[in-house]
Amino acid sequence: MGVKKKLLKRLKLVRHLLEDSRYYGISPAATLRRFWRLYHQLKLSPEEIFLNGLLSPDIPEDRLAYYLSREYQVALESRLVPRSYHCLTSDKAVFYAYCKAAGLPIPALYAVFDQPAGWTADGRPLGREEEWIGFLHDLPEQFIVKPALGLIGQGVQAFSRQDGHFLDHRGTAYQAEDVYGVLQSLGGKNYFATGLWSHGLGLAHRSHKGIIQERLFAHPDIVKITGNRSISTYRLTTLILDNELLLLYGLFRIARKGNISDNFSKGQSGNLWISVDCATGKIQSAHMLAPGDKRFITTDYYEETAMTLPGTALPHWDEAVALAREAAWKFYPQPMIAWDIGITEQGARLIEGNLGWAVLPSPLEHRVRDLLQRARIL
Repeated sequence: MGVKKKLLKRLKLVRHLLEDSRYYGISPAATLRRFWRLYHQLKLSPEEIFLNGLLSPDIPEDRLAYYLSREYQVALESRLVPRSYHCLTSDKAVFYAYCKAAGLPIPALYAVFDQPAGWTADGRPLGREEEWIGFLHDLPEQFIVKPALGLIGQGVQAFSRQDGHFLDHRGTAYQAEDVYGVLQSLGGKNYFATGLWSHGLGLAHRSHKGIIQERLFAHPDIVKITGNRSISTYRLTTLILDNELLLLYGLFRIARKGNISDNFSKGQSGNLWISVDCATGKIQSAHMLAPGDKRFITTDYYEETAMTLPGTALPHWDEAVALAREAAWKFYPQPMIAWDIGITEQGARLIEGNLGWAVLPSPLEHRVRDLLQRARIL
């Protein structure tokens, strides 16, 4: 990095520190001391510190040790997760097949699209366009299409069949040929198979693989909170260390009305990120992006359903925790996974397992240093 770029970077850092000092009403000296601890001792990046509001005096000093930086997260993954097991979660086609074999509840898998050929759940190969179009007309009335190696909810679309054509979740009409075009485009959303070929999957080229599966709808008890029938998942992150299963953190992501995915996307999606007490299933705090896109802020009130969020007990939380624990042992020796679990009228369903995941703005249930020492990283 050139001298000029280094100088500009430092000036930008100073400006952020002064802005946060004024915003939180604390002295520049106190702001700098807190930043120094977060940056040098806890290895949190400036973006993680500023975006997640970690300079706020509302977060007690002794709680800062429970925030996991991306740097330490990568260290844990590199130390604990065998690279040959990355495909179990990064490739959803493998993930759903493994879950089915292990007896774990998932959305019904209808087909895996690929080029030059994919396959249906009953084992039929499909390759030519006309074969896929015929298959689309035979699907259930509601279904989901998504990239098999995707990230952050990109490329997920819901379709319903009506009178020989298809409507997506926004109400746009498609012909079967258009839906086939959507399937063909999924390769561009397979982020683990483009710039991230080296992400433990050992791919020699881009993947075009996509998933066609059952569309799930949220349990009425969940809809009372979210106001949206689309699935809003519980995320429970498990870690197995020394033959002990730890719950690292729990959260609830609310998909706002009109959103098919509950992905937070650093607040850009408009969805809410809600920290949950793992032991009780009660909401601790709800987070959203502040106007100006500079930091996350907390909110107590969800206007779409007139809900006061903190203290609210989430329905069917114990069922989700039990499923996460069962899945964690069945996926071992991949010991650290963030599970996305949907609650439906038919029960809890595993939607995804995630290797790389964002923890902030939620603190862990355990001190980061203790985890690193147990994992023999410190």
